[in-house]
Amino acid sequence: MEAVYQNSDLTGLYEKIREDEKQNKDILLEFQDDYPDVLNGDNLADILKAAKAKKKMIDSDPVGES
Repeated sequence: MEAVYQNSDLTGLYEKIREDEKQNKDILLEFQDDYPDVLNGDNLADILKAAKAKKKMIDSDPVGES
């Protein structure tokens, strides 16, 4: 919470947080479609972490270079 008060660009911070929330929502909706009845409050953070790591790996490895 202190980081929020120390950040002089609150509008930019808000926009970044909002974009992260939208991305998280999209990731979780896609996961829920692919794996119904698996997502719950206990594994939500782990699923987001794994999905983001997978996306980062895919984004950093252009097609044809692996």
